[in-house]
Amino acid sequence: MIPLNRKSKKTLLLGLLLVVIIGVSYYFIGQSKPQPEDTSELMEILPNGEMKVRIMEEDDAETTQWLRQKEADLQLLIAQQTGLKGEDILVSTSSKSKLSDTNNPEITCSVVLNTASTFDDQIIQNVVDGIVDMFKQDKVSATISKENIVIANNNSEILH
Repeated sequence: MIPLNRKSKKTLLLGLLLVVIIGVSYYFIGQSKPQPEDTSELMEILPNGEMKVRIMEEDDAETTQWLRQKEADLQLLIAQQTGLKGEDILVSTSSKSKLSDTNNPEITCSVVLNTASTFDDQIIQNVVDGIVDMFKQDKVSATISKENIVIANNNSEILH
């Protein structure tokens, strides 16, 4: 066996250490990390004043796509009725069930208007009626009650 001098031993040990670090790194990179679970909660206030947390089911792709299209349509409708720009209107809808699970899904809708203004009651009523009509006229024939529609401005004033 050929004797190694001190510098060769250090180089050999450094190389071996580098190979071990690379191997361990590849091992940990290859490990799958647990994915966080997404859930949505809806706080429901019951007539007796109690609050009930409802965990919403995750929508399937078809339901999500349909709801996003409705949100875009509602954004245009509300912009026309209020005189606001489309980017000043945030519409969020959710379904209590998947489209494939029922013939008549129940929808909830929240609207935030990026304005400090309050609107005439008639304008707000027209917006609410427009939201209800848009879902009634859809081929899915989803239902949305006026109680499931919330409209607020950016001062957190509830307009409906």
